[in-house]
Amino acid sequence: MTWIFGRGGLILYKSAWTDPADVEESLARALDGLGHRGKGDKLPFYSERLSWRVRDDDMFHTHLERCGP
Repeated sequence: MTWIFGRGGLILYKSAWTDPADVEESLARALDGLGHRGKGDKLPFYSERLSWRVRDDDMFHTHLERCGP
């Protein structure tokens, strides 16, 4: 799970599955929004979305074996 918090504790991003590209995009959006915030031309809003990931069962079981019982 990945979380990104703003300085005041506002949750900027929360994900149950960490996808590096998604985290990078969310950081870029957050920074862009914060840059415009002082100018008053962008206001934050809440949204949720569902993203899809590719499941690699062989790699999953390899990592389980590596981690041990």
